[in-house]
This record gives sequence, structure tokens and C-alpha cells, in this order.
Amino acid sequence: QIVGPKVWRQQLTHEYKPYKTTPMFERHSIPRGLTSRHNTKQGVFGLIHVVQGELKLTIFATKNGDVASDQVLIIKAGQCAISAPQQWHKVAANSQDVKFYVEFWKLT
Repeated sequence: QIVGPKVWRQQLTHEYKPYKTTPMFERHSIPRGLTSRHNTKQGVFGLIHVVQGELKLTIFATKNGDVASDQVLIIKAGQCAISAPQQWHKVAANSQDVKFYVEFWKLT
């Protein structure tokens, strides 16, 4: 789901709080862990903020990623995408100038 940052915060209940933020990543500094299939912990949402350029987010239905059920989203500058708890996904730069960071939210 692609949303604006204000919309995401409005959708959260008082039970979720941000607890960790990654550094800003650029095309050549994206960690391999993010470009490979991975997931968030139980009860943790990842909020991907694209600051500049475009980022491709691939969401998999399962750990093994049935191709027919994969979903690919292009997140543009000023947009955010939500990675649900334990949702398998990966990211890739979709432009030369991409800059993004991830904010993690969990139940308190």
C-alpha cells in the first residue's frame, strides 16, 4: 500500500510507536539484506519513506514467493509504503537518484 506519511500516522492507533529508523540509503548504499527477500518481525510495521527518486518494492505472498502472487509497487519521492508484520518483501532502486529510509513501528 502506498500512502503519504501523514495518512500512515493517522491510520495508526495509540498502540503503535516508532522505535527504530535506518540511515538514509542511496542507490549504491542499499544493504543486501534489503535487496534480498526478507520480512519484518511479528508485530512490526516497516514504513518506507522515499525522499528522492523512485524505489521498487516487491511483496511476496510467501517466503518462497509464488510469482503469480507477487506484487510490485513503485514508490516515488514524497510517498511511503507499508510493509506489514512478517510480510516477505525486497526493495531495489528504480532510479539513479533514489534516497530512502525505513521507519519501524511496533506495538507498545
